[in-house]
Amino acid sequence: VFAETGTANGNVANNGISFAFDQYFVGTLTVTKTAAVISDGFSPAGQAKPIPGAIVEYTISVQNNGLVTSGATMTEIIPTNTTYVAGSTTLNGAAVADVAGAMPYVTGAAINSPAAAAGVINPGSTAAEIAVVRFRVTIN
Repeated sequence: VFAETGTANGNVANNGISFAFDQYFVGTLTVTKTAAVISDGFSPAGQAKPIPGAIVEYTISVQNNGLVTSGATMTEIIPTNTTYVAGSTTLNGAAVADVAGAMPYVTGAAINSPAAAAGVINPGSTAAEIAVVRFRVTIN
């Protein structure tokens, strides 16, 4: 006995075959990564060079140009020939605790727009909608 009914979306009533259709809503995320040399121990402020011992701050911005995204995570590696500056990671200006002395996003962690739940990146281009992660390293 085949009990399905209806003929919408290519279905034929009572033939034992049924089709189901759905839509997937996704955000379109744009990720931007920049680096700035904060200090090198020698040069005046604003003129620091990327030499051994210099501190470099990375800024990663994630903007959503689509629908609200949930479950957003980020994984980031520490660049080669650098050492992570412990306790330097922030998400939207708030400190993010290191994980066993390492940068918290090395193993992947949730990111979010300011004032949004973990993993939620709201669509838009204002500071209230863009997730911003910052961390520092020292050049070896």
